[in-house]
Amino acid sequence: MKKINQELIALFDKYGSDRRRALRENKKLSYLYALADLRENLLDWYQFDPEQQALQIGADAGALTGLLARRLSSVTVLDVSEENLEVVRRRFKTEPELAAKIRYVCADVETYAREAEKRGGTYGYVVLIGDLTAADRAGRAAQMTAAKQLLSAHGTLIAAASNWFGVKYMAGAERETGALSWNEMKQLLPGGEFYYPMPDYRTAGEIFSDAYLPKKGDLTGVLPVYDCPQYMLMDMGAALDAACEDGRFPEFANAFLVFWQRQAAPEAENASQDVIYVKYNRTREDCFQIRTEIREKNGTREVWKTALYPEGKAHIQSFEEKYQVLDRQNPSLKLAKPELQDEGMTAVFPYLEGKTRAEVTDLAKESVRRKNNPKNTEEMIYIHNNDVKRDILVGRNGIKHSLQRKWNAAAAVFSQLGDVLEQAIQINELKPREGAEGAYILLGYAVDEKEREYTAIFVVNEYKNGNAEMESVDVLYSTNAKKIEPSAKAAKARNIAIPSSLGSTISIEELLQKVNEIHSDVLPLRVAEYFGNERRSTKLEKDVKFSIRKKNVEINAAENENWKAAYEGLLREFEITKEPLRDREAAQKVVRKFLKEIKSGYDEEQFLDRFVSLCNYGADLKSDSDYKDLVTACAMLAEDALRESAEMDMELYNEYADLRKELRTSTLYVNKKTLNDLAAQDIRYNELRQKNFGRVKLSQKNGESIDTKYAEWAERYPALFKEDQNTSQSELLMDIIAVRKSLDPVVKNPYFEEIEEHAEACAYELLGMMNDVALEKPTFADKYEEKLRKLRQENKEALRRAKEQAKNEKKLLQEKYATNAEARIAVVKEKYEKRIDRNEYWRLRRLAVKDAKALAEWMKSPTDSKHIPKKFKETVGTILGLIETEKPDLRIPLQSFVAMKGALQELYGDQEGLYLYVEQDDQVINILDRFIQKYPEGANLDTMNGTDMKYFRNLMASVKKACTDANKLHTSQREKSVIEVSEGFIKKSKKKKDARETGIIRRMQDFLGLEMLDANSFFKRIGGDVYSELWKGLRKGLDKKINHWREAMDFINELVDPKTVRKWTEEAAKEFEIGGTKVQLTIPQIMSLYCLMKRDQGRQHIIGTQIPTENGILDIRGGGFKAEPISHTQKGKKAKIEKAKVVEPTAADIQAILGTLTEEQEKAAEAIQKYLSEDVAAWGNETTMLLFGYEKFTTKNYFPIVSDKNFVNQLVTKTDDIAPSLKSLGMTKNINRFANNPVMIQDIFKVFANHVDQMSNYNAFAASESDFNKFMNYKKKQEKGKEKGKVDTVRNEMDRTMGKGGAKYIKTLMNRLVTASGLSDDSDFAKMLVRNMKVASVGANLRVIVQQPTAYLRAGNSLSMKYLLNPAVFKKTDKETIYKYAPIALWKSWGNYEMDTGKTMYEQMIAPTKAAKTKELLMAGAGWADEVTWSRLWNACVLEAKDKHKGATQEEIYTIAGERFGEIVDESQVVDSVLHRSQIMRKKGLYTQMTTSFMSEPTKTFNMASNALVELVRNNTPENRRKFARCYMTIIASSVATACAAGLVDAMRDDDDDDIFLEKWKKAVVGDYSKAETPKDYIMATLSNNIADNLNPMGMIPYLRDGWSLLQGYDINRTDFDWLNDIMKNIKRWEQFAAGESEYTLASLLLNTTGAISKMTGVPIGSAERDLKALTNWVVLHIIGDDEMKFNYKKLSKDVGSEKNASYYAERMLKAKFSGNDDLATRIYNEMIAAGVSNEKIDNKLESKEKKLLKEEPATMEGAEAYAAGDYNGYMNAIDSLTAKGYGKGYAVKVIESVYKKMKGGDDEEETFEPITNDYWDNEPDKDPAGYEMMFNAYMSGNTNDYSWMWDRMEANGKEEGNIKSSMKSRLKKAYQAAKAEGNYQKAQRAKTEFLRLGGKPETLEG
Repeated sequence: MKKINQELIALFDKYGSDRRRALRENKKLSYLYALADLRENLLDWYQFDPEQQALQIGADAGALTGLLARRLSSVTVLDVSEENLEVVRRRFKTEPELAAKIRYVCADVETYAREAEKRGGTYGYVVLIGDLTAADRAGRAAQMTAAKQLLSAHGTLIAAASNWFGVKYMAGAERETGALSWNEMKQLLPGGEFYYPMPDYRTAGEIFSDAYLPKKGDLTGVLPVYDCPQYMLMDMGAALDAACEDGRFPEFANAFLVFWQRQAAPEAENASQDVIYVKYNRTREDCFQIRTEIREKNGTREVWKTALYPEGKAHIQSFEEKYQVLDRQNPSLKLAKPELQDEGMTAVFPYLEGKTRAEVTDLAKESVRRKNNPKNTEEMIYIHNNDVKRDILVGRNGIKHSLQRKWNAAAAVFSQLGDVLEQAIQINELKPREGAEGAYILLGYAVDEKEREYTAIFVVNEYKNGNAEMESVDVLYSTNAKKIEPSAKAAKARNIAIPSSLGSTISIEELLQKVNEIHSDVLPLRVAEYFGNERRSTKLEKDVKFSIRKKNVEINAAENENWKAAYEGLLREFEITKEPLRDREAAQKVVRKFLKEIKSGYDEEQFLDRFVSLCNYGADLKSDSDYKDLVTACAMLAEDALRESAEMDMELYNEYADLRKELRTSTLYVNKKTLNDLAAQDIRYNELRQKNFGRVKLSQKNGESIDTKYAEWAERYPALFKEDQNTSQSELLMDIIAVRKSLDPVVKNPYFEEIEEHAEACAYELLGMMNDVALEKPTFADKYEEKLRKLRQENKEALRRAKEQAKNEKKLLQEKYATNAEARIAVVKEKYEKRIDRNEYWRLRRLAVKDAKALAEWMKSPTDSKHIPKKFKETVGTILGLIETEKPDLRIPLQSFVAMKGALQELYGDQEGLYLYVEQDDQVINILDRFIQKYPEGANLDTMNGTDMKYFRNLMASVKKACTDANKLHTSQREKSVIEVSEGFIKKSKKKKDARETGIIRRMQDFLGLEMLDANSFFKRIGGDVYSELWKGLRKGLDKKINHWREAMDFINELVDPKTVRKWTEEAAKEFEIGGTKVQLTIPQIMSLYCLMKRDQGRQHIIGTQIPTENGILDIRGGGFKAEPISHTQKGKKAKIEKAKVVEPTAADIQAILGTLTEEQEKAAEAIQKYLSEDVAAWGNETTMLLFGYEKFTTKNYFPIVSDKNFVNQLVTKTDDIAPSLKSLGMTKNINRFANNPVMIQDIFKVFANHVDQMSNYNAFAASESDFNKFMNYKKKQEKGKEKGKVDTVRNEMDRTMGKGGAKYIKTLMNRLVTASGLSDDSDFAKMLVRNMKVASVGANLRVIVQQPTAYLRAGNSLSMKYLLNPAVFKKTDKETIYKYAPIALWKSWGNYEMDTGKTMYEQMIAPTKAAKTKELLMAGAGWADEVTWSRLWNACVLEAKDKHKGATQEEIYTIAGERFGEIVDESQVVDSVLHRSQIMRKKGLYTQMTTSFMSEPTKTFNMASNALVELVRNNTPENRRKFARCYMTIIASSVATACAAGLVDAMRDDDDDDIFLEKWKKAVVGDYSKAETPKDYIMATLSNNIADNLNPMGMIPYLRDGWSLLQGYDINRTDFDWLNDIMKNIKRWEQFAAGESEYTLASLLLNTTGAISKMTGVPIGSAERDLKALTNWVVLHIIGDDEMKFNYKKLSKDVGSEKNASYYAERMLKAKFSGNDDLATRIYNEMIAAGVSNEKIDNKLESKEKKLLKEEPATMEGAEAYAAGDYNGYMNAIDSLTAKGYGKGYAVKVIESVYKKMKGGDDEEETFEPITNDYWDNEPDKDPAGYEMMFNAYMSGNTNDYSWMWDRMEANGKEEGNIKSSMKSRLKKAYQAAKAEGNYQKAQRAKTEFLRLGGKPETLEG
C-alpha cells in the first residue's frame, strides 16, 4: 500500500470524521489536499439535482465524495487501485448515512465504460477531477470519451485539471500528471462551460468564468498557493495582471473547471448555469465563513452571500439589521438592501458596477501626483498638508490598506485624495507606532458629484529623519445630501472652514459635530465633552491618546475599593518600567477566552488591537482621572463585544425533532399540476428543492401525495398545521415548507436588555485581564526582579479580591437578566402553552374517539370476541356509546369508570370459560383510579385538561389493544394467531401418551429431557408453530438486544473515550459538607446528580418543589440523597466510600457540587441523558405501542431514579428472588407525583449500562413474554361431541405429556430473560470466585485454543460439507459484515464463549485496568480461535445462500446467510446467553454453577445427540435415520478432531523426557496401555483417553461426570475454592522450602503460587505459565533433545540438593553413563554432593534406580526366560548384553532372578524360608551365575546336557556333592508335590525319578 494511503487510513482510524482536528495536529500538504474543507469549494456552489446519481472517476482520498453523497442520491467511486478505494471506505466508516450512499468499483474508466455500455448503466453526473492520467493526448482523449459514454441523455460531465501553462507552474511549481493546455481542454470538451478556480482546483478560493473574468489587480492578493516553490521564477501577481490586462487570463489560469453536456437539459432542470463567479471565505470561525456568488440571468446580476455552516446564519441575518441601522442613520444614502433567502442562510444583493482596487489606486496616486510636489519621484509621491506644514508621503501600502474597508466610500474620496489630504486639519495625536517618533490624526472632508458628503480620517506617522507618511485613511459614510455653506459659528478648536474638492465648504465645528456622530473617539477629550459625549466606537480608538471620555465610574467608591487597591499596585509596577505590552500572544489567549465566554462574534483581531492599546495606555497612567478613563474605555470595548453576542434558541427545533425527521425522510410527490402552480407563482421547482435539500424531501417521480401527508401531520401536529385546509397542493407544499422554516433555531442576544450593566461588569473583568497580562511581561524580571517581586506579592491578594468582585457582579447581572427575562416572557409563554395544550388536547381527543369507534365496531362482530365477558361488553359499551356520539358537553358518569375498572379487573383475571388471555396494562387501572378520585361528579371531556385527555386517550388505546390483539402473536413470523398455534399444539399433544408423574424415571426424564436441554432443543422437541413462531420470535429478540447494546456502546465510546471513563471513575472522590455532614462523591456520581437535577422528578426527590393541585399549591419537601458506596482511587491507592448517610442539600449546595464538573463532563452527562430520553426511550415506546397502543416513555430529561430502599415500604414476607414481568418493571410504571424519597446517587456509567440493558431486554423480549403468556394461558371449552363441556388448556396438555417440568422450563426461561444477571441466595463473592476460576482456566489455555476450531466440524450436522470444506471459506471476511447480519457473532466477540466469561456492558464501556488488560490479553487466544472458526462458518453460510438463492442481491444473500448462521450456532456451536444455556445452567445456585463449570461443549454435544435420537424414536423414517447417522458421524468426527488437537498440547505438557513426542501424543489421544496388566487396567486406559473422554456420555452430563471422575481416581473440588486448595498446597511447599526439605526451586515455587492466586483473581497467569512451560518442554525435550540441556532445564524447577529429587537425578546419571557421557554423569553426581546430598544416599538411589532400569530392559526378561528353561548359554548371553550397556553384572544377576521369581508366580519381594548350606556365604554372583535353581530348571525342562554340565561345574567350583544333592532333592520334592496336586503326572514322575536317583526315599517324597 502506498505510504500516503497508509497515513490517511491511520488518520481516519484515529480521528474518525473530525478531519479538522486531524489537520490541526498533523500539518502536511498532502493531508491538506485530502482532508481540508476547502477541497469542496470547487463544487460546493453547484446546484446538483438531488435525485440523480454520480460517477466519480478517481478516488482522490474521498475529498469530494462526501459532498457528492450529501447532494445526490448515490455516488459510485471508480478507481484503478483497490488501495485508493479502501482509503475512501475508511474515510466514511464513521459516517454511516453517507457510507450507505457510496459504492466502489475497481477498474479503469475505459473498461468500465465498455461494461456499462453492455448493461446500459449511465449517470446523471460524471465527475473527473484531476484524474486524466494518460501520458499523451490520445490517451487523455480516450479517457474523456469513455467518461462521456457513461453520461445519461441530459447528464453533465464535470472535469477539472491543471493548466500546463498556468502562471504558478511557469513560476516554478511542479506540474502534476494530467496537466493540459486551455486549447486541449477546449478540444476535449467542445461547447463546455469553462470556469477558472484560483489559485488551483484543489484549493479554490475564487472561481472565475468566461462571463466574469478577473481584471487587473483582482489577483494580486489571491489566496496563497500552497505548493509554490521556495524560489519563484517570476512575480506571479504581475504576470497575472498582465494576462488580465491583455485579455488572455483563460490561457494562463492555473486550472480549469468545465461543465459539459451531450444534450442541453431544459432550463427548469439546470438552474446552476447562472453562477458566473464564486468566492469563499474560510479563514474565519465557522459562524463567519461565507460563500459569495455573482449570478446572472437574462442580463441581470445579483450577489448571493451564503453561510457555509448553520452557525453562520446569525451573521447573514445581521446584514439586514445593519442595513436598517445604516438606512436610519443615513436616509439620503442609497444602500443595497439585502433579501434573505434559504431560511436566513443566504442574503441576496443587487449587483453594483464599480472600479477595481487597482483602478482606484491608480486614480488616487494620479490625484496626488497632480499636486506636483517637488519631492515626487517615479516611485514615491508626496502631498503638502497646509495645516501641519509638512510633506506627507502617500505610499501604495497606505492606499491598499485603506481600500480593504468601506470600499464604496473610500473609492469616492480616493479620486480626490490630493485635494482632501492637502486641506485636512490635525485634530488629535496618536501613540507612535514602533519605529516612529510621533503620530497624529488629520481630518479631511469631501463631496462627490452627487453632493454626498464624506469625512476622512488620515493617520500619519512621523519619523526621526523628518519624513512623514500616510499610514491609512478611514472614510466615514456620507452625512447628508445637501450642499453645506460655510457656517458663521466657529468651533472652539479652530474658527475656520474646510473646502472640498468640488467647491463645497463646511465649518470645522459642523464637521467635528458630524465626526462626533460617527467617529467620536478620534476627538480630543474637551471637544467630545463639548458635544455632549455622544460616542460611537471605532477601531481607531485603540491608539487615540485623548479620546477616552469620562463616565460616571468612581473607582474610589467603597464598592470598588478592591479594584482601586489592585490598580494602585499595578500603577506602581507601571511606574517601575513604563513599557508597552509586548507579549501579544498572552493577550490573545485571554481575549479569545473572554469572547468565547460572552458568545460574541466580534472580530478577534480587532478586539485584540483595542485591548493591547488599552494595556499600553495603562502603562502611561498619571492620575486618578486616567483610571476613570481606562475603566470607561474598557466598558466601551466590552459593550461593543456584547452587542455582537448571540446564542441560538433551540426550543422548537428540539421539541419537534421527530417532525423534522419525518419532513426530511418522507418523500412528497410533486405532480405536474403542482409544478405548473408553482411556476405561476414564479417559484422554480429545482431551486425550491435545492434550498430545502435535507429539510423537506421532494420528488417528481415517486412519494406520497402532499395532501395525504398534510392531513396526517395536521392530525398529529395541530399546533403547526391547519387540519381543514381546502387549498391546492402547491399551497399545502409551501405551508409545509413554512412550517419547517418556523422550526429553525432563532438567534438572540442574551445581554440585550441589560447591556450597559453587563458592559460595566465586564469592564472590571477586562481590567483584571490587563493585570494578568501585565504581570507576565518578561522584561520586568530582567530589570527589576527583586522590587517587582515584593510589589506583586503585595498586589496578589488585592487582585484576587477584585477579580472575585467582578465575577460576582457579572453573575448577579446574569441572574437579574434571567429573572427579568423570565418575568417578561411568562405571560407570552403561558398563552403559548395554553394554546399548545389545547391543540394537543384536541389531537388526543380525536385519537381517543377514533380508538373508541374502532373498538365499538369490533365488539359488534361476534367472530373473535369470546375472550370478552358479556359484563365487560355492556360496561365498556356504555362508555363507547357516549364517546361515539361526540356530543358537546359530553360527560362520562362516575359509575361508568367504577364499572369499567371492575370489568377490566375481571377481564385481566382468570375468567372461566374465556379461552384467550388478555394482556394486562397496569397503568389502565391507575388511570381509572385517577378519574374516579378526581371526577366524583363525572368527567366532562370538554373541560378536561391536556394531561387528563392524554390519560383518557391512553385508556382507550390500551383497552382497544387488549381486546383486539388478544388473538394476535406479536412475534409471529407468519402472522399466526394465538388460536392457531395453541390448538395446533393441543391437537398434536393429544396423540402423545401420558407422562409419568412421579418416581425415579420421572426425575430422570426431567433431568435428561428438560434440565439438560437448551432452549432451541426444548422448543424443537415441542415442534410445530411453537418452535417456528414463538421460539423464533424469542430468538430474534436476542439479536435485537445485541444490536441495541452495540448501538449504545458505539454512542458512549464515541462520546467519551473509555480511558477517560476510567480516569473519571478512579479519580479521588470529592468531599463536600452538607448540613454538617461530610459527603464523598466521585465524578461519575456528580454527573448522575447533574442529570437528576435536570429531571423534574429527580429535582423534586432531592430538594423538593411546589406542585399545583385542585386545593392550591402543595409544598413537597425534598428527601435528599445518599451516595452509593463505591471504590475509587485516592492518592494512588484504592479507597472505599464508607456507608453514606442521607443528606438534604439546598439548591446552593447542589450548585456547589455541580460546579466541580468540567465543561467536558457536563456535556457528556447531558448527552447521556439525551440518549436515554430519546434513543433508549424509543426502544421502549416501540414496544408499548405494539402491546398497549400508546407511548409510555415520554418523560423529558429522563434519568433513572433509584430510591433508598430504607425509605420505601417493604413487606417482611416478600422475597427478592421473584423475577418481575418485563412489562411491569419499574421503568414502565407511572411516577408518583408526590414522591420525595431520598435518591441513591450512582455512577452515571453504571446507571447508563443498567438502563440500556433493561430497556434492550424490554424491547427485545416483552412482546415474546406477552405471546408466551397468551399461549400458556390458552383454554378452550368443547362446544359439541362426546367431550362437550370439557375444557382443554395448553398448560394441562403440557403437564400431561411433559410433566410439570415443561411449563416450569418456560417460566424459568422467561424469568431469566427479565433478570439476565440472575437471582441467587449465594454470595456475590462466591460467584466472583467461580467466574474468576473459569476465566483463569480458559484464558491463555493453549489446550482450549487449539480445540476451538474443531467445533467447526459440528456444523456439519446442519450444513453440507460441500460448503464447509469449500476452499472459499478461508477467504478474508469483514467482521463488521458478520456482526451486522449475524449479531450472535458480535455477542460472542464480547467474550461470551464459555458460561460466565463474558464482559458486562459497563466493563466494555470503561477502559480496563492493568490487571484487566492482562486478562484480556491472555483471553485473546480463545477469542481469536473463535473468530477464525466463525468467520469460516459465515463464509460457508454465504456459499450456501448463493447456491440456493441464485439471482438474489448481495443484501438478500447476507440476510439469508445471517439467519442461517444463527440457526447453525443455535444447533451446534457454543455461545453463552440465557437462550443458549441449558436449563440447569440457567439455575443460579452456586453448587449448580460449580457442577456445570466447563460443561458448555459437552452439553452442546448432548443436545445434538439426544435431539437426533429422540426424533428417530418418535418417527423412524429413512430421513430421520439419515439425520441420526449424520449427527452421530459429525459428533464422532468432531470428537476425534478435538482429541487430536488437545493431544498436541497434552504431549507438550508431558515433561517425561524419555518418550518421544509422537508416543506422548498417541497416549493422550488413544490411551496409555504401557502399564495395563489387568482387564480393568485396559478398560480404564481405553476410557481415559481424549477420544473416549469426548464421546463418553457420562462426561456430557453434570453429576455423572463427577462420578466418573471418582471412578478414575480423581478428587472432586469445589470450583469456587479450588484456588484455595492450590494455595494451601503451595503454603506447605513454602514451609518445606524454608525447612530445606522442598523438591522445588525458588523460581518454580513462585510460578506455582502465582498460578494458584490467578484462579482467585481471574487473571489466567497459571494457564499461560503452564502452556509456556509446555512449549519449552517440547522444544527442550523433543526438538533439541540434548542430555546436557535437559539437565540444565530440569534444574530450574527440580532442586538438585533435595533428597526427594535424588531418584530423578540418579536416573539422569545412569542414562548419561549408558550413553557414554561420563562427564555429565560425574557433573550431576558432584553437583548433588555440593548441594548437600551424601555419597551413601546417592549410591543407594543409583543402585535402586539401576535395578529399576534393569527390570525395564528387554534383555532382563530374556535372561529370566533362559533361567526358567535352564538355558545356561541364553542366560549368560543376556547377562553379557546387560553388562555391555553399562550395568553391573551382580545387579544383572539379581534382577534376572527377581524377574524369574515373579514369572514363576511369586513376588520378587516375597520372603522365603529355605534352609541354607555353608555355600551360601560363597555365593558370589561374580564367580559363577549358574546356581541350584537354574540347574533344577534345566532338569525339569528336559535339558539334561546343561543339567549335567552345571553339576560338574559346581563340583569343579568346590561345591560338595552332598550339598548339591540335598538342594536338588529339596526342589524336586516341591516340584513333585505341586505337579501331583495339579494333576500333571508326567511332570510329577520326572521329579520323582531324579529324586529317587539321588538317594531320596519314597516315603519322604510322599510325606
